[in-house]
Amino acid sequence: MEGPTPVSSLIHAATMVERSHIQVQTCIEKFRCMLETPKVNKFIDTKRITTLIINEIYKKILFLNTTQVRNKVNQQETPEGSSETVCGKTLTEFEFDIYDKEKPEHKKKIDRDFLAWFIGYFEGQGKLEVSKSKVYIDIAEKEEDQRILRYIRTELGFGQIKARPGPKGMESVYCVTGQENYRRIIHIINGNLVSVSKREQMKEWLEVFNAQYKEQISYKESAKEPSEQDA
Repeated sequence: MEGPTPVSSLIHAATMVERSHIQVQTCIEKFRCMLETPKVNKFIDTKRITTLIINEIYKKILFLNTTQVRNKVNQQETPEGSSETVCGKTLTEFEFDIYDKEKPEHKKKIDRDFLAWFIGYFEGQGKLEVSKSKVYIDIAEKEEDQRILRYIRTELGFGQIKARPGPKGMESVYCVTGQENYRRIIHIINGNLVSVSKREQMKEWLEVFNAQYKEQISYKESAKEPSEQDA
């Protein structure tokens, strides 16, 4: 039997890292729940402490874990020297200017670190779906991990969380609906996606969105390559 090729080994590693970042998030949320139990709250004020700590962990560790291996896989998917593999971009060059203008009114300013993390998370968990010439966006997690979705909804300032039957029981789903909110997600991820497969999904999804809502938003090609120094 032949051994694994470098590409297949890399894809396997990417799959393991993709799953591991979800496990890290789960552990973080369970840790937050533990700190916020009445017995602990009786002695210390954990609300501010846990919020600061958890937010930094989300931004610095999880985004790095999801993008670091994915970029290497992308380099194996495209010809050497193409715009997909050679870019030298950093997270500071992600474009959020249009989203900044269209964010919810109650959000006074955007958190670029969170948005960068959200892009990495969305590439792993988010779904850009098309059904019967209509577009849909959602992110699903196990029911016990609903806090992750609430964190996203709070930071973005829009969307709903619902429960639905999943392949392994009930699951929680962060849903985005309506033309205005779809536009917001578009302006977060359009031109900022890292994985090749998600970019292809975005092209198809955006074409249907434009037809459905009579918009003319152009797909933006991306050549982002986050590095460890950006974490």
